[in-house]
Amino acid sequence: MTIEQILADIKSDRKKKVIFDSDTFNEIDDQYALAYCLGNPKFEVLGATAAQYHRNESSAIGVEKSYQEILRVMKNTHTTGMCPAFKGAGETVSDQPDFAPIENDASRFIVETAMASDEIIYIPVTGSITNIACAILMEPKIIDKICVLWIGCCCIEMIYQYEFNVNQDYAAGQIVFNSGVPMVLLPASGDPGHGTVMMTTTCDKVRNHYLDADTDTCRFFKENLLPAGNGEYIFWDIVAPGVLSVPEAFEFSIRPTPVLADDKKFVFDSTRHNMIYMEEINPPLIFEDCFKCMKNLK
Repeated sequence: MTIEQILADIKSDRKKKVIFDSDTFNEIDDQYALAYCLGNPKFEVLGATAAQYHRNESSAIGVEKSYQEILRVMKNTHTTGMCPAFKGAGETVSDQPDFAPIENDASRFIVETAMASDEIIYIPVTGSITNIACAILMEPKIIDKICVLWIGCCCIEMIYQYEFNVNQDYAAGQIVFNSGVPMVLLPASGDPGHGTVMMTTTCDKVRNHYLDADTDTCRFFKENLLPAGNGEYIFWDIVAPGVLSVPEAFEFSIRPTPVLADDKKFVFDSTRHNMIYMEEINPPLIFEDCFKCMKNLK
């Protein structure tokens, strides 16, 4: 499929095959994005894969925590068994000699599932893109079988790429950007008029409006995955599944995929393969759709 055909498919009503990839334990919005996928009637969720991250711990600890968090969300939303979960790479491609792929269950699952599929598989990625890079290195042919929707990098206007997700494994980002894989880039950092920085709401509104159903899922999220008080919280990560579920909430452009240069700058080349770029979003539509889908869970 061309990038234009993929954008038309995203905007269509066709049910989408999805693999959700996230650093699930890193913050709390990944868990909401996972539940968004699991409760979404527009998706056939094929699997959930845990990505590495490292703050005060190693990548190996980060991916283990993320994997266990996927299992915890599935248990408390009564979706255990709906789809398999896999642990991703416990290291970064950036730390490997010659940027070799890291063998891991998540990347093998992505390769095997993509190669066996007769239709495109969409992979929302809400953290480091390590697992996708490893899968592409293991089997480059998957670039014709998947589309990656990545919350990563700063908006294009910012040039310097000091955003958290891309810097968790910068070489992995370079590999994906250079691979030719179809990608929807969802900038995770930018000025107030761009991207996921707009996805802010109050904890009180989530508690008393969005999660007002009398279900185990709503109770679990309110009691375990919502800061106390009425402060604001940024729910960045629900944007990635939102692209497939409510594409009308987004404005997209098709642009040449920039180069992620070694000095952490975007370098632009009009001859490069195209990507889909998120220009603007309508946060209320995404919030309403996310929590509507979450309320489908018991």
